[in-house]
Amino acid sequence: MVANHATSANVFDISAERFAHDVIERSRRTTVAVDFWAPWCAPCRALAPLLEQLVAHYGGRLAVARVDTDAEPGIASQFGIRSIPDVRIFRDGRMVDGFVGVQPLPRLQALFDRYVERASEVPRNEARELLAAGHLDEAVASLRSLLEKDPANTAASVDLADALTRAGKLAEAEETLSRLPANASTGRDVDRVRARIQLTRDAADPGEAESLRVAAGREDTPLRDLYRLAAHDLVRGDAGRGLDLLLSLMKRDRRFEDGLAQRALLQAFALLGDDDERVGAYRRRMAALLY
Repeated sequence: MVANHATSANVFDISAERFAHDVIERSRRTTVAVDFWAPWCAPCRALAPLLEQLVAHYGGRLAVARVDTDAEPGIASQFGIRSIPDVRIFRDGRMVDGFVGVQPLPRLQALFDRYVERASEVPRNEARELLAAGHLDEAVASLRSLLEKDPANTAASVDLADALTRAGKLAEAEETLSRLPANASTGRDVDRVRARIQLTRDAADPGEAESLRVAAGREDTPLRDLYRLAAHDLVRGDAGRGLDLLLSLMKRDRRFEDGLAQRALLQAFALLGDDDERVGAYRRRMAALLY
């Protein structure tokens, strides 16, 4: 019996046989809350409409899969359910959070906001594709439009700063980052954009880069020119050459401009990200020159 429960494409009952498909696999595309309940449980009946309100609020980006613990004791035992209602939240194929008992709607929404994809993530991903393809003006326009509708999407603000930087609008990029709330003003993505801003500001322009490269191998080449050429290579996508130039600058004078080469290498690592296999190798080479 499932009285007092609505049933829809996003609010549905599941069995043990359907759990892997309807919860685990579905959670790879959208957030799924598994509501362990029973027909005799009054708090369960109180919680059900709150979960249904959340499903409506998120516009299909949240699904609620209901497990009747009387009918499906095996699933309840598997998850160690001892009292109901007990809700487990699944995302990307795994359980990420949960709660027991009836909670006020604002508290529930604050919890689910952490795991339900924002409505603006679809246009954000489209803008990121434009950015990756080099369509900078279109990416900037798309991200600005997105942020007008969802100004709290801080990840999109960081993307906008990145797009502005690539478009050469460094002051606007810095202003965009300065408007981030304190809890979103640090982290790898922000560090990456800040590094790109600094390196772009210091980089030799394309017309100058080739003449600097001709002189780079000479002992009398000004160290500042080596740095500007390295910054050019890093922001133009020739990271290996830029990293090598910074190491050569360190070898010649690691104290130049209060350790400029070392600071630039750290910025380069932030720009590339820890997933880039070159970062670990060049970190070790930098450490060897320092110690």
